[in-house]
Parts: sequence; structure tokens; C-alpha cells
Amino acid sequence: MNLQFFQSTPSITIIALLSGFIFGFLLQKAAVYRFDVIIGQFLLKDFTVMKVILTAIVVGSVGIYSLHAVGIIPKLLLSKTPIIFSLLGGSVFGVGMAISGYCPGTGIAALASGSKDVLVGLAGMIFGSIIFNELSYKLLPLINQQDSAYQQTIGSYFTLPSGVVIIALIGLWSVFFLWRKNTEQKIDLSNQKS
Repeated sequence: MNLQFFQSTPSITIIALLSGFIFGFLLQKAAVYRFDVIIGQFLLKDFTVMKVILTAIVVGSVGIYSLHAVGIIPKLLLSKTPIIFSLLGGSVFGVGMAISGYCPGTGIAALASGSKDVLVGLAGMIFGSIIFNELSYKLLPLINQQDSAYQQTIGSYFTLPSGVVIIALIGLWSVFFLWRKNTEQKIDLSNQKS
């Protein structure tokens, strides 16, 4: 077995622990660590997960591009993974999440909240990571190939300024939230009448 762990400095470890604590706290506050909330998203009955994800994408995009614009982040670190492998990995991730009802972050938050059903999913994640690590020397040459989307953002791929893409994301986020608010109000009204 050839397990490889990243090398860290004390400051990176502290930042990672602080970031993990904040992430876990926000997952807990949004209740997206609960099995019924995650499965509700897959069944299109509960959009809490989508609200959190879209908010994170918008806040992250604004934050990263703002920090890049003022020079705090000198270079955007973009994925080198070809689209086909991103789609394959995302599909495996999605299937695992649909079966278990958890992703890695929500799984750890659920375990910390006392859920025992997450243990099988966490065992699967660890087992999958070990298998990938063992096969990585064969897979990495394939994964590191360049394709048409290599090292590109949505803006660079469609030759749009990053500001336009961020404004479009904020617009989509706003439309989604207004639609959900309107839908939820209609559901509340129909529940009150019955």
C-alpha cells in the first residue's frame, strides 16, 4: 500500500482546521448534513442543499475573483483534469451520495451529530480513496492529459469577462431564490387552506 499524505506547515494546518470548523458549523446551521434533507433534494422536495450550494458558488466566485483582482491571490489555480474524468468522478460521487444520502463533508457532520447510518458511506469513501491511491500511478497519465477545457474558467471558455460571469451567477442565484420563495409561499398557503 502506497498511502501518500500531503505535507503541511503549522500555519496551513491551523488554517485548514479553522476552515473545517467554519465549514462544519455552517453545515450544521443549514441542516444539510441530515439524510432526509439531502434525499429531499434528490427527490426535488427540499431545496435546502441547492440553496446552500448556489450561495457557496456565488460567495466563493465573488471572493476568489475579488482577491485575485487586488493581488492577494496572484494566480487562479485551475483544474488540470480533462472534462471526461471530471464527469466520471462527478457521476461516481453523485451515485454514492444518492445511495448513502451523504457526501464527505455532510457525512462527517452527520457522524459528529450522532448518525450511525453514515458509517457505511464513510467506509466506502475510505475504501474508494485507497483503491484510487493504489491505481493512481496508472491513472494519473490519463488524468493529466489536456482537452479543450484544460485550465479554463467559464469566462475564458466562452471569452467573457469574469465580471459578466459573476453577474450572471448572481442573477441565476436571485432567480432561483425568488422562484423557491414564491413556490414555498404557495405550498404554505395551500397547507393552511387544507
